[in-house]
Order: sequence, then structure tokens, then C-alpha cells
Amino acid sequence: MRSLNHLFCRSITDQSIEYAYRWLFSRAQHLLRLSQSHISYSKSKSLFGIFRSLINQYHRHVPIEYLCGSAMFFNRLFIVNRHVLIPRRDSECLIHHVQQLYEHDTNRQSIVEIGTGSGCLSITLCHLFPHWQIHACDISSSALRVARNNAYLHHCHNIEFHRGNIFDSKFLENISFDIIVSNPPYISKEQISYCDRGIFYEPFIA
Repeated sequence: MRSLNHLFCRSITDQSIEYAYRWLFSRAQHLLRLSQSHISYSKSKSLFGIFRSLINQYHRHVPIEYLCGSAMFFNRLFIVNRHVLIPRRDSECLIHHVQQLYEHDTNRQSIVEIGTGSGCLSITLCHLFPHWQIHACDISSSALRVARNNAYLHHCHNIEFHRGNIFDSKFLENISFDIIVSNPPYISKEQISYCDRGIFYEPFIA
């Protein structure tokens, strides 16, 4: 444990990094299923190796959400991996917009989300409007797997998942909907070189 503490203290240069390292240390403990009070010498060596690996990846600009396997969105924790974009706070404005439009609407709306990714938009709407029918679509089967896991985690049973390409004219033929929600890519190839380097770890298909 002394080596772990030395590594932790030596590497921290500011509060934001300290916050990140605490997340990573918790992630390392979770991977080994350890509690703070039950770390043997042998487990400590394994924990040290995992923690050091996570720190090295963090300093190579791998987003901390991927390293920890989760991200917050609208005060809920969502599973994420490199098959889905990381939920961002900016996207919460879409939720607020839908809330404003349908806050007093008691009708059972049918909504389709295009490019669901982690499912954070559809799942959040599922909790806000539990009487709605929600269709979550994505071209990536790996992304849909993550979205389904998140739906299960958050007890959302009124979401149907669909795999397909929206540019296929027949894809939406059999889906009846009143509302379309989507947060499509908005960073051009020209702009991407000016972004945080962590963005290169996110799926380009998204």
C-alpha cells in the first residue's frame, strides 16, 4: 500500500488530477472486487499494477469515462465503453427542450431516437415520460448492446431497440412515431484536430 500511496501522491499536480486519480483508484479496486479495509500484500501488488496502467492510459489522454466504464448524464450513471460516445452535459439541453414542449401533455407519444449510442437520451426520457413508447436506433450492434445494458440497469422496459441505417429508406417504415430526437455528430473533420486529444478514442462511426 505504501507504493500505491507514493505513486498516487507523486503523480498529483492539481485538484482535477487528484479527482481523476481517486476515480481510477476506485476503478482498480472495483476490478479486483476489493474494499479499502481488505487489501492483502498480494492483492496490493495486483492493485498497484492495474492502478498504474490506468494512470498511464489517463496521461495518454484516454478519457476517464472509458477508463472507469461509466459517465454521468442528467444525474444518472451510464455504462460506457469505446463503442459509444461519452454522454456530455451539452446534450442535456435536448432533454430540457422536450420537457418544455411536452411537460403538460398527457398523450402517449411515440418517440424515435436516431443514433442512441449509450442510450442516455432515450433512457432519461423513459424516466421523465414513462407512458411514452420509445424507439432507440443505432447502426452499431456494439453500441446497442451498451444501450440495452443501460436500459436494464435503469429499469426501462418501454424502449424498443432497432439496428439499422437511417439512410435506408425502408428502415423506419415499420416504426410509428410522433417525435424524432437525435444528437448527431457536429464536429467536422477540419475541426477535429483542434479538439481535446481524448476525442480520438471515441468511435468515428458515431
